[in-house]
Amino acid sequence: MTTYTGQADVGLLLTPSCPVRNLQDVTRRHVSSSDLMPRYLLVRGALDSVATYIHVVYAPVQPSQRAEFFATLPRTFEDDSHHIVLGDLNTVLSKPADYSERIAAAKAALNENLEEQAYYASKQKFASDLDSSERCSKPFFRPPQVLHKTPIPVDSAEELESTCTAFSSYWSRIYCSPSQEFGHHKPKWDRIKLSQIHQHTRTRHTSEAQAYLNSPFTANEFYWALSHTSTGKTPGPDGLPVEYYKVDLPLWSRILEVVYAAQLQRDRKLPSNYRPISLLNVDAKLGPKILAYRLGSALGSLLHSDQYEFVPGRDIRHAHLRFQALSQLLADDHSPAGAVLLDFAKAFDSVVWDALDMVLMHFGLGDSFRRWLGAGVRQGDPLSPALFVLFIEPLLNFLRVRLREVGLRSGSITHSVISFADDCTGLLYDLSHTKFFLALVDDFCVASGMSLNKDKTVVLPFQPWTAETEPLSHALIDVGVIVVGNTGRTKLLGIFYGPNLSDADRLQHFLFEMKTRCSLWLHRARTLRGQVVILQQVILPVLWYTASVCHIPQTGFQDQLLQLISRFICRFRSSNALPRAWWFLPPHNGGFALRPFAT
Repeated sequence: MTTYTGQADVGLLLTPSCPVRNLQDVTRRHVSSSDLMPRYLLVRGALDSVATYIHVVYAPVQPSQRAEFFATLPRTFEDDSHHIVLGDLNTVLSKPADYSERIAAAKAALNENLEEQAYYASKQKFASDLDSSERCSKPFFRPPQVLHKTPIPVDSAEELESTCTAFSSYWSRIYCSPSQEFGHHKPKWDRIKLSQIHQHTRTRHTSEAQAYLNSPFTANEFYWALSHTSTGKTPGPDGLPVEYYKVDLPLWSRILEVVYAAQLQRDRKLPSNYRPISLLNVDAKLGPKILAYRLGSALGSLLHSDQYEFVPGRDIRHAHLRFQALSQLLADDHSPAGAVLLDFAKAFDSVVWDALDMVLMHFGLGDSFRRWLGAGVRQGDPLSPALFVLFIEPLLNFLRVRLREVGLRSGSITHSVISFADDCTGLLYDLSHTKFFLALVDDFCVASGMSLNKDKTVVLPFQPWTAETEPLSHALIDVGVIVVGNTGRTKLLGIFYGPNLSDADRLQHFLFEMKTRCSLWLHRARTLRGQVVILQQVILPVLWYTASVCHIPQTGFQDQLLQLISRFICRFRSSNALPRAWWFLPPHNGGFALRPFAT
């Protein structure tokens, strides 16, 4: 076996069976160009006593260099010699088979066409938006009102003053105002009884999690909070929107780290060191956002699996599916099983801060975290949901222990409560224990300062009332709660349930709710684009939520739904002008990007 390595990029390997004999590397005899030498190898031999040359060629990849390369190849050889050409020529030997130029030309024409279409689409969109804006009705061109006033129907100045005083007194009592102007008594709560209820709550914050929760805010956390804050929001009194901070996120993250570290060094007893909680600047919202993120990572270990709200990995649909499974499990049972849907009066607003601090201390949340809450929690604060589910968890643990013998039993497991934030539902194997259940809830209300609306609390039987259980129904009505009758229904987390409510009846109620929303929003969208936005954001979410927990038949119901949506979109247009095929096409194809209902 003979090997010719050539100069740099070319080589030749010949086996003993090669018919060409007396091989010699003669490249340097025929080539003098230093540029050609690395890409060309010439071997001379004899085949049947005839001079035979083997050319190994590696042509340049760039087309502009190939002509010069081939022009410099040696051409002076014996007249009767044979030539064998090997290698990579990087060129097309047959012009009709060369598609590269045609493909390049087709790509250029396609790109030009796409650019022209994009330009035309942008012009058409501008013209469409301009036309839509010109067709807006008069309310859209009203001058902005600085102050929106709602007149109070009174006949005299004295009546106006008394009405305003009544308004202020009512809402100051709801929000537990400490002002001496109204002289409201502090909410009553029982520290000893709440401490006794806490005995049934065994979960605690770990020392590592407590250290993380109490640690100072870092620049990385402020970077995360700013990055995850939505733009386009109204700024606070300083007039600085979140877009201002996003101009230089690393810089502002380091600045805010220093600012918040200085906040902890101030005297918390001085009112001058607190900001109002109603109108906050963007930078004042970032701290609660970070605290909510930190606390959210620990809620899964502190809260029982019966609590489905504000815990990562848990979903409201899971609560529905569990409730439906338990009710179906006991559907054929002869016991009067059912659920008690509690309604707390102003649940989020009636939390007593001293009681909340005691609950947080019981869970093991540190002093630094609890001090951040000393100035209160603003309305809509990202911390408030997590704080409330922690506040209500001792009640749920208390009920789980005390209802162990009267809850719904599935094998060796007892299911006594299902909770979604303040929507707490008790599960009873026999509704005759409803009074006992309500008494336990009253004990917690006395201990914590909360209040239960018994007149809005609903008792939902899993089976229709019979002649034997009818007296129990009347007895529960005498307690002061709402009892769902055999033909009645009630809503649990937005879905209708009833002892005789079938899937078809539930869907009819759902259709009625969608028709109500369509009627309400029918004349609020002046453009087609606005109608699509209302469909996607207001009307169709009801469908997606219901379909995730209820059976939707493939025939019949979808036709009614399509007809409802068609009337909403085409109320002022010919139905032929808006084919249904447009509804589900993506926007770049001229469609509405609606999700297909069959999904």
